[in-house]
Amino acid sequence: MFDVLDLSIRVLVLLGVAGLGVALLRGRSASLRAAIWTAALAAALLLPVVSAAVPSWRLPIWASSPVAPLEPAGSEPGAGIADASATTRSVVDVAAVPVAQSVNRSFDISGGTALPGLKPEEVIPVVMAFVTFVLVARIVRSHRQLNRIAANASPAGPEWSRLVDDTRVDLGIDRGVPVRATGATSVPAIAGLVRPILLLPIDTADWPTDVRRLVVVHELAHVARRDGLSQLLGQLACAVYWFVPLTWYGAWRASTLRERASDDVVLRTGVRPSAYAGSLVTLSQSTAGVLQSAAALEMARPSRIYERVTAILNPSARRDRLTWQSASAVIGMMFIATGVVGAVEFVERESPTVAAVAPAVVSQATAGAVAAVRETPATRAVTPSKAAAAAPVEDATTAVESAQAASDRLCAGRGLDRSSSSIHEDDNKRSWTVKLSGEGCSVDLRAEGRFEFNADFTDITRIPAGGFFRVDVTDRGVRRQLEIEAGPRDGNLVRTWRVDGRERPYDADARAWFAAFLIELDRRTGIGVDVRLPMLIRQGGIDAVLKETALMSSDYVRHQYYTKAAKATKVTPAEAARILRQASTMNSSDYYSAELVAAYAPAGLQDATVRAALIALVEGIKSDYYQSTSISAILGPGAPGATELEVLLRLVPRMTSDHYKGEVLMKVLRADLNATQRATIAKATASINSDYNAAEVLGALARGGVSEEAVRRAFLEATATIESDHYHSEVLAALLRSRGLAERDLLDVIASSKSIGSDHYQAQVLQSIARHSAATDRVRAAVLEASASLSKTYADQVRRAAGK
Repeated sequence: MFDVLDLSIRVLVLLGVAGLGVALLRGRSASLRAAIWTAALAAALLLPVVSAAVPSWRLPIWASSPVAPLEPAGSEPGAGIADASATTRSVVDVAAVPVAQSVNRSFDISGGTALPGLKPEEVIPVVMAFVTFVLVARIVRSHRQLNRIAANASPAGPEWSRLVDDTRVDLGIDRGVPVRATGATSVPAIAGLVRPILLLPIDTADWPTDVRRLVVVHELAHVARRDGLSQLLGQLACAVYWFVPLTWYGAWRASTLRERASDDVVLRTGVRPSAYAGSLVTLSQSTAGVLQSAAALEMARPSRIYERVTAILNPSARRDRLTWQSASAVIGMMFIATGVVGAVEFVERESPTVAAVAPAVVSQATAGAVAAVRETPATRAVTPSKAAAAAPVEDATTAVESAQAASDRLCAGRGLDRSSSSIHEDDNKRSWTVKLSGEGCSVDLRAEGRFEFNADFTDITRIPAGGFFRVDVTDRGVRRQLEIEAGPRDGNLVRTWRVDGRERPYDADARAWFAAFLIELDRRTGIGVDVRLPMLIRQGGIDAVLKETALMSSDYVRHQYYTKAAKATKVTPAEAARILRQASTMNSSDYYSAELVAAYAPAGLQDATVRAALIALVEGIKSDYYQSTSISAILGPGAPGATELEVLLRLVPRMTSDHYKGEVLMKVLRADLNATQRATIAKATASINSDYNAAEVLGALARGGVSEEAVRRAFLEATATIESDHYHSEVLAALLRSRGLAERDLLDVIASSKSIGSDHYQAQVLQSIARHSAATDRVRAAVLEASASLSKTYADQVRRAAGK
């Protein structure tokens, strides 16, 4: 039987394969991706059974047993071969054996029993079984509670039953689905696994017919797809593997994708996405009586609405159903993955031993060389005296290495991919810690006080009393330590320099190494920007600054150099463009990119090269928020000029967030704009996909006046992109309330109203036109002509408004 750690790893691997498959298929339909997660959760439940049924696949791995010490041929075990070989044996005894013992101690739970009458190794299974029992009991209770609610619910009206029967046939459901109303929920839900029941809120009498049809299609899609069983499988997997976080994530994603798959069924019936999204949002806004039951399949649970609405309104999303071929492939792949994961059994591989060496062959020098080869930095720290005896030429070698390291970049220029740093300020006292580590390299720096550097940033010249600077660097197998602190009396700096644990004189090699280290430290922390930046500008101007920032991996440090360069010297437009271009090609943080735009846009926007570099920098920003703040910084606080409008038309349509598009345009509309500027705003509004955001901008634009020909044409073209009848009519109503409308404007509004599909909303617009002060006989005749396509009730309302 698997232990907890082994079982957790196997489940993680199995669900990780499913997660990877879903990620690779993110462009496919929600039904397929939901099936992958559901199959993986079911496979996890079958994992112990499958692993017991299939043959084991023994996979050897390297064991952690210590390497056997050197022994002379023919000698008794434990006998030394020579005095020189004692160093080798001491390295093995100290480095290998205690490590193995410490690992065993870390897993020792023999100090006492957690529960009376149980052995320590029995405690964990008991705790796991208890938690699983509680979670399973919770699932059973939720199903029983839901069954009681369904049993006590009253039958819904006959119109619901007819609608369910018609939809059931269309979806291929061969069993009846009762419809009942209850006060226990305010949103539709499916209850029951074997005999599903559609539960409705009590107050559904005033729901429009199209909303009722959407509800029925969505909920019966769950029944047709057997989503109740899929949900139960996910809940059981979470109960059994509650200690594996990926199980909970997989169950949550499967549930969300099932809702999206049912949404796709609704959309495949021809429903307009914007209308369905609006109905879904409206249903989700009533949450007081939502079941929130683990056993129910609720249509409009608020926590999932945002993702679902986004998917519904995505025009490129695939919405095809799950075919039996795809389902078979998913099930087959999961069985294969379960078999492989359950069959693998890791076993230890025997460690290689060192061949015995005859005493006559082993000389004093050979034994020293063997000891030097087997010695590691860790063992030198444990037994420094013997390690030093085994390497008599260490001083000369270390000196050469120190000189070479001083001329090379820290860690050979490789990235230190794990880093952390902290700086604390308190009563004018600074304390900071920097930790960096990477392949074969580590840096540990601790410092206190406000210390000063020399003019060329190669050394520290002053540390206040009580302060210190300590650095510990391991680079390519060599450990260097330097401690600098102020002297107790005269304040002169006292330096302690060590190489591989041995104290050395602070000579020219040490100074050269420290100078190179300070440069690398500044490239990662920016500690020396106030000293190095003026020095670089004196040596080579902005060229030198850009050459140096190209070597930096930290967004923060590059940002410090970029922004402070504009204050340290007069930056020409050509130099500003080069700084911005380098920032855009170095994958800078969105925050720092937005800060650079704000710093360089006011003074350099009128220059074509700077403007192009600003646009490229903004286009590289991924965050919608920082894109909007950057565009706002480029446009400035007042009315935008021709150059700013060019930037607006280029950048706003490329933004992905409709909210922030609208926010940018609304800010611009607060200024006093001319006709050309307002027409540009209308053209940019046409790129907004959200009907709500587009209507908000166009409404604000209409309040400012659209009587000019160019503005009105752009306004109506943007209005034509709005799919929602409600928001379309709102925009036209705002246009009718604007100043200076003439006969030709009202005729254009009539033409735009003809694309409104709802008789109710179209009739509202036509009545407003007929009553408008600028309406002429020609306009009223056009209104009556447009009303001919309306139902009799709404057509009569329009005729009365037109005086007929």
